[in-house]
Amino acid sequence: MRQAKPMGKEQRGAALVLMFVTMVLVLLTVVMSALSNRNVHIAQARERQEEMQRVKDVLLGFAVTDSLLYGRGPGRLPCPDINNSGADTCNTVNFRRLPQTLTLPSTSPLVLSTEYAGLDQQFWYAVTPAYKTSSTLLNSRSVGAFSIDGVAGYAAVLLSPGEALSGQNRPHNTQADRYLESTNVGGVNFVSTGGVNVLNDTVLGITDKEIMSLTSVRVAQEVKRVLDVYYPANGNDYPLDLTSFQAAMINPTYGAAAWVASNDWLGGTFTYTRTGAGQARIQFESCAIQFSFGFGAATIARSSTSC
Repeated sequence: MRQAKPMGKEQRGAALVLMFVTMVLVLLTVVMSALSNRNVHIAQARERQEEMQRVKDVLLGFAVTDSLLYGRGPGRLPCPDINNSGADTCNTVNFRRLPQTLTLPSTSPLVLSTEYAGLDQQFWYAVTPAYKTSSTLLNSRSVGAFSIDGVAGYAAVLLSPGEALSGQNRPHNTQADRYLESTNVGGVNFVSTGGVNVLNDTVLGITDKEIMSLTSVRVAQEVKRVLDVYYPANGNDYPLDLTSFQAAMINPTYGAAAWVASNDWLGGTFTYTRTGAGQARIQFESCAIQFSFGFGAATIARSSTSC
């Protein structure tokens, strides 16, 4: 039997080169696949963050405008969806899912977010009792009940769960630990970091200052409206002091909205100063913004845009 001729140096060298090239190609394929998957995860995370920010903006807009439709005054936020029905329910539960769509008292629908509802990944949502649409008292002294990473003063918190970790059997509509990790499960003290294998929730908060910075403007507009009605009926001037101002604000002759008094917006260390004929300045407690009015002026001057 004829024996096979041993491979020469050139053949062995070519084989080694071919093997090396093959290994490099396989390695590149693995690396490119990993990079592609990583880019997909990064893109998905960015999309979730953008959607959460959009929802936050909608909630802030709701607090200033739509919450007035409930008759209790501005600054309030929707109640959570407690049974994954997609609608809000106001009771003692403060932490569950974000409602998908609200039916306003006007019967008009307001969509909050439905982007992840079909994937059983609807955002989770916590809201301070005082900031719910059902609350009876809300003003600049109202304090957010939640914290994020040890920082207090959050009136509401949005959370987007990451992929299921070990032991998180899904779907499960209402059990927080199937979706969230660490102290996020408790719905009061939230954390945003902790390692991908320990915590992969995305957290976004709304502070009480953010809400009050906007809501105080709406209250100041109501104050100016009353003062401008008061002006021609009282010798073309604004009230001389705090006492006469407070009397004007509850006098039905000038038509102040009932929610100003019922929410005690003018209580605490609220200040009113007449700065000239038909001119005045106010400041609400726990909010550093000073609002200045002038009769006939189209706008209200603010010392800053944030409480």
